[in-house]
Amino acid sequence: MTTGKCLRNLIGHSYFLEKLLINYEDELMSASFDHTIRIWNITMSECKRKLTKHPDIVWSTAFN
Repeated sequence: MTTGKCLRNLIGHSYFLEKLLINYEDELMSASFDHTIRIWNITMSECKRKLTKHPDIVWSTAFN
């Protein structure tokens, strides 16, 4: 990306993000201070899954 333009706006978390990961299947995983993890379809700009049972800030995450 050389233009600096915003390509996607992924709306969903209610607080700061701690981690962002991307995989080869056009997915992005975001971990947040709002105690959730979200898995996004980057092309569609949609949240595919929301994991909500974490009791605290999510500091780290990984794709398997």
